[in-house]
Amino acid sequence: MAEDLRKEYELVKEKYNEFMEEVVELYHELNGSSFEIYKPFNEWAFRIGLDIENDYGELEQRFFTYVDNIVYEIEYEVDKCGFELRDLGNRWRVLVLKRFDQWMQDDFSSLVHRLFEMNGCFDFGNKFEQTPFEEYIKYEDFVKDRTKHGRLSLGLDEFIGIFEDGLARIEDVRNNQKRIAWDLCKRLNESLSGEEIYEACDFAVRGGKPIW
Repeated sequence: MAEDLRKEYELVKEKYNEFMEEVVELYHELNGSSFEIYKPFNEWAFRIGLDIENDYGELEQRFFTYVDNIVYEIEYEVDKCGFELRDLGNRWRVLVLKRFDQWMQDDFSSLVHRLFEMNGCFDFGNKFEQTPFEEYIKYEDFVKDRTKHGRLSLGLDEFIGIFEDGLARIEDVRNNQKRIAWDLCKRLNESLSGEEIYEACDFAVRGGKPIW
């Protein structure tokens, strides 16, 4: 029995290490990505002839109301794709994995937790060095869990399945989610940079009348 458990432990370790290697690669891929939507609102205000930094009259109120509606639509489009929007001032960043790829605000461990559900709190290490498997699951704890109450509480396939599910999630992010994010940003940037949406804003603010 002990020999079998040791073999099982090594099999789980192998899958854990495979998963962690892929997580490290994905970590750098996401941090090196640039899924951004640029805001044209200051340019719109300048073209219309508004001083939105210093004035807040009727025209400025109309302008901000129009912009708020645009922002709401963008937030809706991003959320519909399962992503999150982070405001960076003159642009937004689309976060493929919610609350992870936020420039220096999350670490390696948080990425692992976003890739699959874990029953319990585990420390997966930091940005540069993941936790060794022997620290993540000690052999003694593995044996206890596998033989709890005289029966196997978690099967070998279930242990390995935890990491296989995580690997499948990574594959989905790489092959699908990143492309969806890229297409989303491209479509929204093209829309926001077009004349049609600016002219609609101009009309909403001035009602077709000269500003002066």
